[in-house]
Amino acid sequence: MGFVGMYVKERNAAKIEGSASGNTMTFELKHNIADGVTKYDYPLSIRVKSDWTKAEVTQNGAKLESKIESGYIYFDAVPNGGKIEVTNGDAASSGNTGATTQPTQPTQPGNTGNTGTTTKTLPNTNTGNCWSTALGFPCCTATSIVAYTDANGQWGIQGNNWCGKPNTNNKNCWAKALGYECCSTSSCRAVQFSDVDGQWDVENGQWCGISTANVLC
Repeated sequence: MGFVGMYVKERNAAKIEGSASGNTMTFELKHNIADGVTKYDYPLSIRVKSDWTKAEVTQNGAKLESKIESGYIYFDAVPNGGKIEVTNGDAASSGNTGATTQPTQPTQPGNTGNTGTTTKTLPNTNTGNCWSTALGFPCCTATSIVAYTDANGQWGIQGNNWCGKPNTNNKNCWAKALGYECCSTSSCRAVQFSDVDGQWDVENGQWCGISTANVLC
C-alpha cells in the first residue's frame, strides 16, 4: 500500500474523544490499525469549536502549533501519540466547553489575498520562482503540505500565513513524476488528500494529482 493509501486508512480509522473542565479541554486521538510495517502515525488535522481568543495546545506534554480562526482552534495531532490538552490562553475570556471536533481543510486564499488570518512577515530566502509575492504573499521557505491549489499555483501555510510553493504556477502534470496522472479538467475536483507533493483526488479508481488547470468543487 502506498503512502497516500496508508494516510487515508489512518484518517478513516482514527477516532477522537474529548472532555472539558474549566479552561482546559482534553482529547484522545486513537486508532487500532498499527501493524508490523507501520504505526500509521502521520499527523491528522483537527479543529475544535470554541469562542476562546487564545489557546495553547500540547500532546503528551509537547507544544503543538495551533491557530484560531472563525470560531475554531486548528492543530495537527498524531494518533496514539498521547493525551492532547487545549488550554484557554486568556483565562479572563469565557471558554466554550462544548467542544466538537472533525478533520478540516483550510480556508481558500482566494484571488484578493484576504484570508482573515493573522499574518506574519516571512523572509523570502527561496531562489525559486516566487510567484505569490505579486499577490501579496511570501513564498514558502520550508517544506510544507499543500493546503490549496488554484489557477495561481500551490499554497502552503507557514507562520500563520498563506505562502506560495515556488515553481508551481504552471500547468505541468507534477504527479507524473510520482507515477500518477493529473486529474482531468472535465469536472471540478474534490481534495481527498494533501501532502508535500500536492493535492490528490480519485479518478477511475486511481489517485490523480490536482494541477493548476483544475477547478476545486
